[in-house]
Amino acid sequence: MFNILVVLLFALSFSQSLFISEYSEGSSYNKYVEIYNPTDSDIDLSNYQIWKISNGGDWEEGAGNSLNLEGSIQSYGVFVICHTSVDESIISMCDILNGSQSMNFNGDDAVGLAFNLELIDQIGDAGDDPGSGWEVAGVSDATKDHTLVRKSNIMMGNTDWASSAGLSMEDSEWEVYPQNTFSFLGWHIDGGGNIITGCTDPIATNYNPDATLDDGSCEYQALEVSIYDIQGQANSSPYIDQIVSTSGIVTGVSYNGFFIQDGMAEWSGIWVYGMSDNLSVGDLIIVTGSVLEYNDLTEISAMSVSVESSNNATPAPIVLNTGDIGESYESVLVNVMGVATTNPNEYGEWTIDDGSGALGVDDKLFAEADDLIETGNQYVVTGPVDFTYGIYKIQPRSAEDVYQFFQEGIPVANAGDDQAVDVSSLVTLDGTSSYDSDGILLGYSWSQVSGPMVDVDNYEQPSIVFTAPDEFCTIEFSLQVYDNEFNFSSLDYVVITVGSLGIYDIQYTVDQGEYCYETMMTGSEVTVSGVVTHVRSTGQFFLQDPDYDTWSGIYVYDTTVQPMVGDELILSASVNEYYSLTQLLDVTSSSVISSGNSLNPILLGAEDIGIECSMSGESYESMLVTLADITFDSVDEYGNWTISDISGATMVDDYYFDDSLGSWPTLSAGDTYDCLSGVVSYSYSEFKVYPRNINDFECLSNDCLSDGDVNFDNNTDVLDIVSIVGYILGNNTFTDDQLCTSDVNQDENVDVLDIVLVVSTILGNI
Repeated sequence: MFNILVVLLFALSFSQSLFISEYSEGSSYNKYVEIYNPTDSDIDLSNYQIWKISNGGDWEEGAGNSLNLEGSIQSYGVFVICHTSVDESIISMCDILNGSQSMNFNGDDAVGLAFNLELIDQIGDAGDDPGSGWEVAGVSDATKDHTLVRKSNIMMGNTDWASSAGLSMEDSEWEVYPQNTFSFLGWHIDGGGNIITGCTDPIATNYNPDATLDDGSCEYQALEVSIYDIQGQANSSPYIDQIVSTSGIVTGVSYNGFFIQDGMAEWSGIWVYGMSDNLSVGDLIIVTGSVLEYNDLTEISAMSVSVESSNNATPAPIVLNTGDIGESYESVLVNVMGVATTNPNEYGEWTIDDGSGALGVDDKLFAEADDLIETGNQYVVTGPVDFTYGIYKIQPRSAEDVYQFFQEGIPVANAGDDQAVDVSSLVTLDGTSSYDSDGILLGYSWSQVSGPMVDVDNYEQPSIVFTAPDEFCTIEFSLQVYDNEFNFSSLDYVVITVGSLGIYDIQYTVDQGEYCYETMMTGSEVTVSGVVTHVRSTGQFFLQDPDYDTWSGIYVYDTTVQPMVGDELILSASVNEYYSLTQLLDVTSSSVISSGNSLNPILLGAEDIGIECSMSGESYESMLVTLADITFDSVDEYGNWTISDISGATMVDDYYFDDSLGSWPTLSAGDTYDCLSGVVSYSYSEFKVYPRNINDFECLSNDCLSDGDVNFDNNTDVLDIVSIVGYILGNNTFTDDQLCTSDVNQDENVDVLDIVLVVSTILGNI
């Protein structure tokens, strides 16, 4: 009997040792629970369960929503239970994938770890509906949109949630991290220091089989081989999963990799994944990395890249028929001629064919490639050969790699550039740039292809005129010309966008709704224009309509456009709302109207933006603003600063900061700045100003002080208001200096908004 009791007590002690070491309530279905074994023995999990209760239920409900675990958990190891639809980047760390109710939890659902139907650890509490989520370590709603990691000094579970959650960072058993923080997943350090650091990669020369956490020390012995040898003259490389070193000349560069080539023959090219920053076509490089087959494309996953020389001549493209392209020309620079046979598919891919077989044309290296091709015309296309989704494709690198081939004596039609016009406006289509290289154009033939029908007096003139419809729409016309030998051109097309919506129309709303003033146009396909105010290093950018002082900025979540700051764009895209941030995505077309435009930030008080959701803050979402005479008050655990001026407070974050012009300044509480500029965004239920670069910490240079003192008596008072009102009504004439100082909000207009700011100055509100 004594021995049985010892065994039972031993088993019980082991069961009580397991505890929840990590919890994630991330975006979408990024939900998981990690369990830790702090003992020196493996533990069978067959008697363990994950429980979930919803919205203040009891643990009996949790037992009913039970997920039975299976397998075992290693000594000083972790076991991860994930929702079936977690992000692919973490799926390899999951020991169980399950889509049951138990793993479909939200921030207000309690999750427990049970042994033989007895609760031994928990997150959240029974009988208590917290609203959105429970507070943990002083962080509100910490169980919603956060990752919780158990502190290293905790060695067992706790069914007293109040003591486990704590009231502050100091007394809580948990550390709280932002949503989708996955860097702690798959390992846990306890107070006993049972994590062994070292190289965990078995192919490394210094692989440590006892290491449980990789410390980045792995070393590799690379095999020096040619691209020809890596390709192996077969569908897959003979060097799969081996570390190799090879060299070649860069023939094409993308944001996530590049093509290299070491000759002008078959099997002489290869795609290199990663480390493409600062590389250019013509660079001679040495690359070291691991060989793999990614969807049947042989590639090198780069570990290191060194540039030996630059501005080298690239290998001459190999001239081929479209049907000749196959495995041997994978990643090799080629030149083909063919007729465009289909319009771009949903991925922007064309098909061209010279009669020998079809070949894809894609925009991996050159985003505008699909804009240069039209159905039925013949093109000469140059670029490296790619293989994706089971199709060989040629990847043009610039506009020079795609040009239309004209047979001798055939005229060329030019219908003019695409247009954006107002409703009911007069539209002119100009075909006078059409030409014939060896003859005289005799005739023009316009035809409306799509859109509401419009009235045209004569479709056979070089230029035609019509009145646009009185509604938002798009209209497409084609033009064909013929010469004195009655040779007919290919069709050329022009698209007219009528009544383009403004950013203001998308953003403006007076309904706060369930969340924070979300757009009423989610899912709509729109065409807008504006000036680019900031481009992130990842390619996404902010667009602002200079004609409005509020509701005029929007975030464009797209990396295909690749604009420059100051570009005036017109683009078509879909409207989306991402956690109450209005954005455009899935851009279908874009064009640069002009470049080098300057857009001055809107001068605001911090209170105009605020922190919590408000209609005022929402009206400046994604706009470029400037705050004056601000103080850095405090910084939170995520690095977000609270700043203030005389009007109130808002927040500042470095998430969009570009450090190419200088690093983010070293800041301390109490630091002051005369000016701070940036774009306004909304994240984690907070409005924040995001400086773009180090220049946003400096005041714009002005020839005048825009304080409303138009009579220059060193006082801003009611006399100045009278003068400004007189100017607006047309009764006063201002000098350039007076116009500058009366434009208080620096929007290049003197209007009632400036009067409001002068009044606020007089009253002491600014």
